[in-house]
Amino acid sequence: MYRSLNPGMIGVDLPFEKLAKLAPQYGYGAVELSPTALVEEYGVAGTQDIMGQNGLILSSFMLPVSFQWDPSKFEETFPKLEVAAKAAEKLGCHRCSTYILNFSDDLPYKENFENHCRMLTECAKVLADHDIRFGLEFVGPKTLAEGHKYPFIRGLKEMLELCDAIGTGNMGILYDAYHWYTAGLDFSAFDLFRKEEEVVSVHINDAKKGLPIDECLDGLRYLPGEGGGVDLKGFLQHLKDMHYTGPVIVEPFSETLKAMNTPEEKLAAVQKAVDSIWVD
Repeated sequence: MYRSLNPGMIGVDLPFEKLAKLAPQYGYGAVELSPTALVEEYGVAGTQDIMGQNGLILSSFMLPVSFQWDPSKFEETFPKLEVAAKAAEKLGCHRCSTYILNFSDDLPYKENFENHCRMLTECAKVLADHDIRFGLEFVGPKTLAEGHKYPFIRGLKEMLELCDAIGTGNMGILYDAYHWYTAGLDFSAFDLFRKEEEVVSVHINDAKKGLPIDECLDGLRYLPGEGGGVDLKGFLQHLKDMHYTGPVIVEPFSETLKAMNTPEEKLAAVQKAVDSIWVD
């Protein structure tokens, strides 16, 4: 496994050529960015040149199709996926991910499962045609579903069931440590994976120690090691033990980072946090 930088997740906004020069100074050999945006701005050869000069790879990208908050936008945004998948393949990127909300105001569980299966199968087929694996992220916090009519998937077992139902052969999990923790899972959950390839990507972040799991909020997370609630060393050790070879990305919604003024401050703080829990 290796560290990959999604700059937006830590509040860093820089042109790619500047980001590419800065990232290796803080321990990154990979980035997670939109392949479509990179190719539109720099071209395939230009993007490859910038990555090559700085020893970077494009580890992964987020699904550019809208289906979560407004399913009616699926058909409108679906064509973006073919464009992104072609660009990703040309850039040597073979991992794509998205998250699945743990509630619905419109559909009971079974109908919502079938609806997700239909839409995500269409996405998975496009990605498979370009040799791209597709990771689905379950969302753990119980608080996010409060006030909504129907509960939906918020654990690993159920998300693997959705992957199996899609059945395109390229499905897996975006495994987020905060969601693993807030879903009430423990290390035995790792036994549900049948092969390393079922983990497509990993997010690390932290929860506040002592705060009851059912009170954790989706939008309030900490830098790794900052909150003290999630055993991130144990989480990463289990990934290492299963021979996970993919990206590990920091995704905090961190007030600490928001208070910092420069990209360098933020990158240094994230590097220090990850160093404190990293498993070699």
